[in-house]
Amino acid sequence: MELTVKEALALPPRKKIVLNHNRELQQVGQAVGLLSRFLGILASDFQQLPIGEKSWKTMNKASKEHAFDQFKRVFHYEDDGKGIIKRGIVQRIENFWKNARNHLFHKVNDEELTFEENLKRKPAGIEANHWKKFFEYRLNEDTKEKYKNNVANRSKQLYTHTGGSKTMARKRHEEELRQGRPIGRGEGWTMSHKKKNGSYMNEDVRLVRIEEYQMEIVKLKAEVAELKAESAELKTAAAEEKAKRQRMEAEGKAKMQSMGNFLRYTIQQQGGSLSLEIAADLDSLRSAPTSSHAR
Repeated sequence: MELTVKEALALPPRKKIVLNHNRELQQVGQAVGLLSRFLGILASDFQQLPIGEKSWKTMNKASKEHAFDQFKRVFHYEDDGKGIIKRGIVQRIENFWKNARNHLFHKVNDEELTFEENLKRKPAGIEANHWKKFFEYRLNEDTKEKYKNNVANRSKQLYTHTGGSKTMARKRHEEELRQGRPIGRGEGWTMSHKKKNGSYMNEDVRLVRIEEYQMEIVKLKAEVAELKAESAELKTAAAEEKAKRQRMEAEGKAKMQSMGNFLRYTIQQQGGSLSLEIAADLDSLRSAPTSSHAR
């Protein structure tokens, strides 16, 4: 049974929805759909994430952390230790926030009305000052040009996948469960851009996929070459370290023997003879291990 966002928010404090991840730390499983709806609603709360900010970069850090805390109140995931999953969630909130602002602007803005008249059409729950800043930003000529270019770029997209509302990561995970074997990202991409009869969505997609395979091969070759170079450097460094250690051991042993010989010679020159105790000490000095051996 799939929960609604309202039901998820009503869960007891200690009960959370578990998020599963694949090898690339992408969300997979049934909870992905609920997560998307939850983040969409969270990002549309312009009291928590003010609409008047020029960009996500200028958004107050405390507001971003609060949004992530809201996510953690409902969902649980195994921490990867590097913050990769957290950055991914925050980035998704950012995308939803941008989309929500864009949608609201086109829904409310009436080009036949004046700036002041459009300001009066402010939706409930948004501060008047934030709404004014948002409209000033959207009606700026530079902003208009940027959005115009974005629309033009999206219209050139030829590689629509066939997974519907499912992400490619989720689709790939389902195929892995169905086939009982790992499926790479490249194969998953190909599956998501083919029709049911096995043909590509269009010829451009097929050609692009071939080019991407070639680029992946080049990238893998470069990574292998880099690993080999690093391995060679480590071997060289290890050999140098070993030679240095052996040299220090030899020098240390030679110094010990020299001191022993000098002491023996000095005592004998003074007409004395070595006591059995001193002789034993000198013999042990000759065979004493160096500090590196002791370790």
